[in-house]
Amino acid sequence: MAVKVSVVVPVHNPGDRILRVMRSLDRQTLPADEFEAILVDDGSTDGTAERLGRIAAHRPYVRLARLEGSGWPSWPRNLGIELASGEYVLFMDHDDELGDDALRRAYDYAVANGSDVVIGKEVAVGRSALDSRMFRHNVARASILEHRLLDLLTVHRLFRREFLLAHRIRFPERVGLLEDHPFALKSFLEADVVSILADYPVYKWIVSDENNSRQTPQTETYFANIRECLDLVESHTSPGPERDAMMLRWLQGSVAGSIGPRMLTRPEGHWREWVDAVRTILEERFPRRLDELAAPMHRLRLAVGRAGDLDAVLALARFEQGSAVRAEASSYVWVDGALQVRARGVLLDASGAPMAFERAGERVVRRLPAELAAYAPDGLLDVTSAVEAAAAELKLRHRDSRVEWYVPGTSSARLEQVDGRLALVAECTSEVDPAVAALGAPLEPGVWDVVFWMQALGYDLRPRLAAAPARPAPALVDGEQLVAYRTKDGRLALDVGATVRTLVGSARPTPDDATVRPGPDGSLLRLALPRVHVRGQASVPGGLALEAAILEGSVELPARLVADAGDARVEAYVTALAGRYGLRATFGEGPTTQPFLDLEAADDGTYALVPVASPDAKPAAVGAALAQRPAPQAIPVGRRPVLGGPVLRRVRRLGGR
Repeated sequence: MAVKVSVVVPVHNPGDRILRVMRSLDRQTLPADEFEAILVDDGSTDGTAERLGRIAAHRPYVRLARLEGSGWPSWPRNLGIELASGEYVLFMDHDDELGDDALRRAYDYAVANGSDVVIGKEVAVGRSALDSRMFRHNVARASILEHRLLDLLTVHRLFRREFLLAHRIRFPERVGLLEDHPFALKSFLEADVVSILADYPVYKWIVSDENNSRQTPQTETYFANIRECLDLVESHTSPGPERDAMMLRWLQGSVAGSIGPRMLTRPEGHWREWVDAVRTILEERFPRRLDELAAPMHRLRLAVGRAGDLDAVLALARFEQGSAVRAEASSYVWVDGALQVRARGVLLDASGAPMAFERAGERVVRRLPAELAAYAPDGLLDVTSAVEAAAAELKLRHRDSRVEWYVPGTSSARLEQVDGRLALVAECTSEVDPAVAALGAPLEPGVWDVVFWMQALGYDLRPRLAAAPARPAPALVDGEQLVAYRTKDGRLALDVGATVRTLVGSARPTPDDATVRPGPDGSLLRLALPRVHVRGQASVPGGLALEAAILEGSVELPARLVADAGDARVEAYVTALAGRYGLRATFGEGPTTQPFLDLEAADDGTYALVPVASPDAKPAAVGAALAQRPAPQAIPVGRRPVLGGPVLRRVRRLGGR
């Protein structure tokens, strides 16, 4: 069988982390004889060679190669390209993972579209979320600027090998960050077809303190890689708006971005050298007219960078450090099976107070501190157009897998008085339909945190969305149990599948919602759930547990969570000895509720539902002692049948539905 995909993995002292890669490859749905993994040991000294030998001995799809120790992934990746026999090549780091269906999906998508490059959806673990705006939709033929390909220049994607060979696309063989930028950029510029596969998480990028991604950039190689990218842009484009837009990506993201707050994370002895390198590349490669296209805070960074003013660079970094957004859901409610969320965010400065703006005639300005005043006219930074362009939207982030999906919605921004300051406020209204929220597919089970993404003035801020204290909002949508709720730390989350928050417990039923009706086959308990939003019909199997001290455990009764005609309810046939029992419920794969009501079974064969007894209440006695207590008020009751053949047969029938 011809090899469809060659997975190239540079390996250097990975320890047990290489096993994560191998387990990921072992789980691939693409048959093992249709892909290969080329593991290139780059001079490891921790016994990796022996470990790789054991790995390869049990996996026919693994091929091994070794270098004496280059010091950076570029050399092993280039060797992997030469050794690969697959139609396509995909690059992995030695501690990352692929989605189980990644290779099959990416390859099929590439073949269907005749792609030279397929950019699969990436997920980040251990770092701030990736800029994932390119992953809003699948795109068969993507444009570099329109589809924001320059936002994420990693190489964890599929490249047609013959395309790489024909255009001599290789990694720059030098040690330093951004080595993937020239490779990815040249691929985009030379490709006939670049495709985006956004509806499946292809690659999980796991960042730890041992990653190259965490290293302090080396000045010379960092800027050398930027220069190589600029050379590629200039050699493949003509002067004009297209070139300017591409140049702006490195001007803002790689140059201006490097002297923002992250400047303070570098060793102090590195500061002067870095600022000198910024000043040099600005003067050599970026005409000053491009500064005017930059966002306001980038524009200010560029001004102090061009001056080579280290004191001002540090003052600006401290002025910006801690800028944030205070975001809260003003409401969240289920409407026609979708969770409608209204959210509002206020831009904050480094002190945690609303970022203050002023009006200067028709302009909107931000007043700068004295040490930066010289870098804006009258010490006022013009932010007029940036305020008008400010926007916000919501994303869902799975708490375990870290997968993110955008939530469709509308956005607006304006200036208003907040805490005595003229502040920038962004609002959005979004709707989460769990059945299609994953780009047309259902959301996977688990807890999804709601993220508020505000873009303003050059800031890209993504806090979890806060929520005011409120009851959970449970829903039963097309048979799926869902609970929107406020977390312990005050944030909004959506539990798909009721994996940590139970639907019945979140609905908080009362005795008034219950009826117990006698019938020929026993007493049918119906517990209405009027606070559960319903779309579609459902019959979810589960059970009710009756708990009491006299049982030395619990009695499990088959039950159903039913939805029809816009209403939800629990149904179960009940039978119990006289006494008082705590009720717990379990439906689907979710957890069991805490006791939510008590069931009282009287000596005369009737049942009643009452509020849960207080934790320090004495356990109810059985028999005549129960009959001596006052009867519960205003509770529908039914006669308790003897637990016998007819009841057992009815219980079995209900449980087997």
